[in-house]
Order: sequence, then structure tokens, then C-alpha cells
Amino acid sequence: MGAEMKSKKSQVTIFIIIGLIVIVAISMVVMILRDSNLFAPSKETDAQDYVANCIRLALEKAEKEVLESNGYHNKTDNYILYSLNKPQEKVPYLCKSSQFYTPCVNQEPLLIEHFRAEIEKKTKDESEKCFAGLFQVLSKSGYTIKEGGNKSYRIEFEEGAIIADITRVMTIERADVSKEYTKFSTSIQSPMYRLVDTARNIVNFESTICEFDEIRWMMYYTDISIYRFVTSDGTKIYSLTDRKSEKKLDFAVRTCNFPAGI
Repeated sequence: MGAEMKSKKSQVTIFIIIGLIVIVAISMVVMILRDSNLFAPSKETDAQDYVANCIRLALEKAEKEVLESNGYHNKTDNYILYSLNKPQEKVPYLCKSSQFYTPCVNQEPLLIEHFRAEIEKKTKDESEKCFAGLFQVLSKSGYTIKEGGNKSYRIEFEEGAIIADITRVMTIERADVSKEYTKFSTSIQSPMYRLVDTARNIVNFESTICEFDEIRWMMYYTDISIYRFVTSDGTKIYSLTDRKSEKKLDFAVRTCNFPAGI
């Protein structure tokens, strides 16, 4: 009787061990297939997530480049060289007057649109690469991709975010599976709109009353730190810093200047 019980226990133990081996083997196969990209998007949101994650990286890169170049990527010849605790940079004039006692003229009346267009220009080609990568993954998994209709790519600013909206009609098919997509969207958190809008407000004051009270402004709008430095020729260089992210935007203003010695 004792020998028979021991035999049954041994059999149960063997079955448990075999079961564990099978489970581990299946898990390893699943992980290998997933890592090798053989699992293509199978849910409706998968293709959208692939594109969203890819374009999000492009948005982050573009935001960094645009802010580092103060919105002009060193292509403007209307600038002043400036250095304060960092390498010398070209700071663009957003408002400038070449005559004494005269308010400056706004050099970029559509400032927010200028920054929006810069982000759009820098990320549009990258969005195409994101779709090309998606199509490659789908094709390797046996899917057929059909595209039709108009395509559009648009960047929008919101307070606290940069948004990419893409219209792109496409159908992915394999065997009896068919899914259609028309729109893709993604966004990143960004202080760019607030920084640019603050710069726009400063320019409006400087171009009308030749002055801006940054201390009083910061009492009401605490999210942006404003530092002003005045050069020997009367140029005011404004440095705006988002307090949360520490991202910055610099620009210059030359307005209502007096002749030397006065």
C-alpha cells in the first residue's frame, strides 16, 4: 500500500514538472515572437499607438531645436549676439526701431503662427517615416495596406501642449481581417505656447508704450519667469523661462532709444 502511494505521488510530481516546463516554453515562444515584431498591430488602437509614439518623439526633438534657436534656427539676420552664463547665441529682434524716441515696429506680427509652422515643418517628414515604419511592420506580418483620399498633417498649440493631427485614410487587410483608419493624433506636454504668448504680450507693450513691467506681470502670471538685460546700445534682451520645465525662450527689443549721452 505504501509503495503504491509513493508511486502515485511520483506520477503527480512528474505531471506537475512537465506542466511547468510546457508553460515556461510557451511563455518564451510568445516573448520571442513579440520581440521579433511578428505580432503586428491586431487591435484597432495598435496602429494608432505605433504612429502616436513615433511622432511624439519627433515633436519632442522639434520643440527642443526650435526653443534652442529661439524660433529662427539661426536663419534670421535680424539678431543680436548675447551671452549670459552660456555660449553666445543669436537672439532675434521681435520689435525694433532704428530711429531715436520712436516705438519699435513688431518684426513678427504672427509670432504664434511662426512657431507653430516651425514645429510643423520640422515634424512633417518625420511623420511620413513613422507611417513607413508602420507599413513595414504590417507587411512583414502578411497585411496588405491600401491608402486613399486626401492626406493632411497639422500642428496645433494648446496651453500646455503641442498637438499633431493627421488625416490619413488607410485600410489594413489580412485573410478575413480588415480595419480602416482615417485620423491619427498625438501630443506632448510643452510650455511653448505660454512662452511665445508671453513674448507676444511683451512686444505689444514695447511697441506702444515703449516699456513693459515684468515684475507686475509675474505677480499675476507666475508660471513664467521673466529676466530683462539692457545692452549698451539700449537693446532689451528678454529671457523667458517656464518655471516647471525650465525651458527657455530669448528675444530682443530695441525701442524708444535716446541718443548717446542723454
